[in-house]
Amino acid sequence: MFDYSMAEIGNIVVMQAFSGLSLFSVLLLMALGLAIIFGQMGVINMAHGEFMAIGAYTTVFLSKVAETYGIVNYYFLFAIVAAFIIAFIIGYLVEFALIRHLYKRPLDTLLATWGLSLVMQQIFRSTFGAKEVSAVLPEWLMGSFQLHRISISRSTASSCWCWPLWSRWVCSSLCSAHAGVCVCVPRCKTA
Repeated sequence: MFDYSMAEIGNIVVMQAFSGLSLFSVLLLMALGLAIIFGQMGVINMAHGEFMAIGAYTTVFLSKVAETYGIVNYYFLFAIVAAFIIAFIIGYLVEFALIRHLYKRPLDTLLATWGLSLVMQQIFRSTFGAKEVSAVLPEWLMGSFQLHRISISRSTASSCWCWPLWSRWVCSSLCSAHAGVCVCVPRCKTA
């Protein structure tokens, strides 16, 4: 069981580090989203993960469409943009119909968004089934490459490569958050 050489242990450590960085970037985006929403609007959004799932299921849906039409190598970047747009539209509709009536009432928003979370989870189960689904990856994200005798998957490396871009975008969004709240959400306290 413990017959690994030092090189193999080094490979395992580096692969786990890349996987951890990839997972960290997703969790960081979710945590920053929760913090920004609560800090700017006073809303505790218990359905935050479900809005992330809307983007993920949008990507899965578009991958199935791309697989049907044989354009798997080209859909992925379009699917990422479409996932943001679809999640934004649904989030805006939820804010307009439900959340705007509950600003600065954290307990009420907690209960309302928790109920919304349960409804969205059931819609996902009814639409996509209870089994785990995943998008078909394009060929340029398949496989791995060697870095000093260490095998790193292309999909993990691409998510780690995008992490600095995401963090720069989040920082610039935080700097302009006050202006965005003044324009988009004039009903909430921005000072």
